[in-house]
Amino acid sequence: MLGLRAVDAETVRIAPEVVGEKLTWATRSRKVIAWVGVDALDEFEDLDFVPVDVEGTNPPRKWTTRVRPDLFVVEAQTGHPEPCDLLYVSTEGLPGDAALEVADVLRVTFGPGEDVTPP
Repeated sequence: MLGLRAVDAETVRIAPEVVGEKLTWATRSRKVIAWVGVDALDEFEDLDFVPVDVEGTNPPRKWTTRVRPDLFVVEAQTGHPEPCDLLYVSTEGLPGDAALEVADVLRVTFGPGEDVTPP
């Protein structure tokens, strides 16, 4: 993911047949984290998301302005039912549009042993 290596994967049971995922890719100074499921809402409940136009997406992606000088967060709809209807991506130490790029390439899939994975 953006030249970063996977450093952590956390699976959380959301409902009897549903799990949430938190995946982290990182180097010393850069980090990408992707969340799907209810735990993501807790992480970002105090952030104000604003819609942005991203070509080829409907509805538009939502994202924060800078949380810190190098921390950005994107909220993207997955097309799946709650609680897996939103994918959150945060980037640290990367340009602001990197979070939008990551949200575009990740897909949330359902089925035995399937996770949030790059296509």
